[in-house]
Amino acid sequence: MSIVITVTSGHLGRAAVEAVLDRSTDPAEVIAGARDLAKIIDHAARGVHTAVIDYDDPTTITPVNMFVLVSGTDLANRDRQHTEEIAAVAKAGAARIIYTSGLKADDTALSTAAMHLPTEDACVPAGCRSRSCATAGTARTTAATSPPFARPVCRCRAPATVWSPRRRAGI
Repeated sequence: MSIVITVTSGHLGRAAVEAVLDRSTDPAEVIAGARDLAKIIDHAARGVHTAVIDYDDPTTITPVNMFVLVSGTDLANRDRQHTEEIAAVAKAGAARIIYTSGLKADDTALSTAAMHLPTEDACVPAGCRSRSCATAGTARTTAATSPPFARPVCRCRAPATVWSPRRRAGI
């Protein structure tokens, strides 16, 4: 099984890589992606594969089992970038796509959460059965990397268990 995590040069992507490795996942099963490989040398030093993954170039996607799509920061192009990435990931045969959405993105008046809806909606035509768990949001996907530790936005093949830092701590 391979797990691709995007934007691993940022805080959320980096935390996801750390969470996967903390769960005794074989580093060789993890692919840390970023536009600039120089920014993720520390991942390679731990045995994690690194790859250029650029939201503006969907051809940088390779076949994977699980794809963790960390929300991009280019607000002007994010919807297009995410839609193209999801289509490329689905075409590559990913069993699961996890998107670091916003809490209750489909049921809120907050524009910062609602701006995630286009990406969540892109999961449905990508072959995912539903976006019923798309509201898992960043709080539950900070370390959303490997079942049963994550709740996927898109259930392409198999369901996963909800994971949250609070649940892990027994709170």
